[in-house]
Amino acid sequence: MDKKKTFWPYGILLSLFAIVLACVATIIFASGYPVYEDDSFFLSYQEVENNYDQIELKQKKFFENFALILDDSKINFEEKMIDEKRSKKAYVLKDDNITLLLVKQPEGKIELKDIHLSAKLTRPHTSENDMFLQEKNVSIKLSNNGAKAKAYLFSLPTLAKGRWQLKIKAENKDILGFKSFEFFVQ
Repeated sequence: MDKKKTFWPYGILLSLFAIVLACVATIIFASGYPVYEDDSFFLSYQEVENNYDQIELKQKKFFENFALILDDSKINFEEKMIDEKRSKKAYVLKDDNITLLLVKQPEGKIELKDIHLSAKLTRPHTSENDMFLQEKNVSIKLSNNGAKAKAYLFSLPTLAKGRWQLKIKAENKDILGFKSFEFFVQ
């Protein structure tokens, strides 16, 4: 009598074990990064889920009227490419002051004075260090090309080394804009 051993019963058991292990790993990772803590829009996830189309329309309207940029006239940060594949930039901070410019587009119909701006400084991996920033000085000026810009000066607290994000929300009753800037503190 010839006894020939086959592997397929063990293969089925190993496959079932791998599937159960993958399910457990997915649950562990998902509970570590819950969706309800996402603060990309400064809103709860229920509000974003229920009003996402309206938020997108308001954001599109915002970027048709305005641009949010960092003021690089004072050299207090250095721009650095952190992911060439996705063209992702970050800034290395050299100073504890950041000037943010809200620039009115030439064809923009909404006035600068009507926009309210909120700024939140956060770490991407945790919400323990989240802080809302108060602007130190706000002024309206003309840029070189004649466009109006509103400058917001934020004074940063002493930051721990590592990666930080400055999340901006600019809004009025008709428009809503969000922008995020990545920073490294060394």
